[in-house]
Amino acid sequence: MRKDSFQKSLTRLSALTIGEYVIEIPQFHGAWNTIAGAVDNIRLILNWFVGFSVVLAVGFIIYSGIQFMTSAGDAEKVASARKMLTAAVVGMTIVLLSRTIIMFFIESFLE
Repeated sequence: MRKDSFQKSLTRLSALTIGEYVIEIPQFHGAWNTIAGAVDNIRLILNWFVGFSVVLAVGFIIYSGIQFMTSAGDAEKVASARKMLTAAVVGMTIVLLSRTIIMFFIESFLE
């Protein structure tokens, strides 16, 4: 009985569901001792990290929008919301560019 409940808890933790968007924890298929397996595992980890980061960035963008709307013209609150929005967009851009650069080097030199 305990084993079934533990497995159900583990299954719930294996994926983050937001609406219809699902971020699953990567399940490693390849072996780390071969180049092809390592590249596949790195690709899985990068895709999970990018998906999770984009969801966080969208959450921060929405939160900063709420701060803009509820600031009621207070300059300090508007400046705080603007900084958060800028940081979220810059962070998302850095994450997406870093994935592109990493995969470019891996595919260019290892495959």
